[in-house]
Amino acid sequence: MDTVGQTVRFRDCTCPGSPHDGRDGADDGDIVTLRPHLGFAAGAEALRKIIESDGDVNRVAELVGPVYIREGVIGWNVIDENGAAELDIDGILDDYALAYPIAEAADDMYSEAVLRPLVARMNALSGNGRTAASTHPTRRSSKPRPSPRKSSSRNGSGGTLSVATP
Repeated sequence: MDTVGQTVRFRDCTCPGSPHDGRDGADDGDIVTLRPHLGFAAGAEALRKIIESDGDVNRVAELVGPVYIREGVIGWNVIDENGAAELDIDGILDDYALAYPIAEAADDMYSEAVLRPLVARMNALSGNGRTAASTHPTRRSSKPRPSPRKSSSRNGSGGTLSVATP
C-alpha cells in the first residue's frame, strides 16, 4: 500500500527569497501533500455530502471539496518568517484560489473510492433491469362483470344522427 502522498502545487512560492534557483529541488511553488487515501470517517462524510448534493454537480465541489482538504492534506512546504511550516487548513479553506486546485487534485485521487459503495448500491438496486411481476387487482365483489353495452344505432346507420319524422 502506498504510504507516500501526492503533492499538489497550489500557488507560486510566497516564502522569502523566492523565486528559488531550483538547485534545492524547489519548483517555485507552494505545495501541499495529500494522503494516499482517505480514512473511513472522511470517506463516509464525503459520500454523505455527495448524496446531499442531490445530483447537482455544481454543489458537489462545494460540499465535498472542504472534506477532501480537511481530511486529505497532511503537509505543506509553506514556511513563515520564523521558518515554521505549520499547516494552516483554515487559511487554505478561506481562499478559493488556494483551495480549488487542492480540492480538484484530491477529487481525482479520492472520488473513485468514495463513490464505489454508492455505485455498488445503485447496481444492486437495479439488478438486471427486471422488476417484480405485476399482478391484477383482486375483485371485491363476486358479481359477474357487466357485459359491454350494445350499440344503440341501427344496422347500417353507423352511428350517424337520424331525424325522426312525425
